[in-house]
Amino acid sequence: MARTKASEIIEDITFSSSKQSIDRRVIYPYKNTKIRLTLRSDSFSSQCFARAEALDGYEWKPIYFIPHSLMATPRELRYYPDFQSDRADFSRASRYFETDVKKLKTYIEKIL
Repeated sequence: MARTKASEIIEDITFSSSKQSIDRRVIYPYKNTKIRLTLRSDSFSSQCFARAEALDGYEWKPIYFIPHSLMATPRELRYYPDFQSDRADFSRASRYFETDVKKLKTYIEKIL
C-alpha cells in the first residue's frame, strides 16, 4: 500500500458532528484526482459509516464503503469519557478511525 505523505494531505480533521456522533474526514491527492474519506462513529451502529469518494470535476463520486457491521472503528465514541464535553479535543479521536482509514486506502489503490 502506497503511503500518503503528511505534506500531501489536503485535510485531515476529526470533529463532533452531533451530540451522538464523531466524524473524521481525510482529503488527499491520488493519481489524477482527489480522494475524500468520510467516517462516522455514532451511538446507533446503523448510522456508522466509512466511505471513500473521488472528485470528478466538481462532484464527489462513491468508490468504496465499509459496511457498518465490518468497521473496526468503535461505535459510541461520543460517549467515551474524553469526548463527553462539547469543548473536548475531538482531534484525539482520530486514532480510533485509523484501521478503517487504512482499509479504505487499500481498496482505493486496488480499484483505481
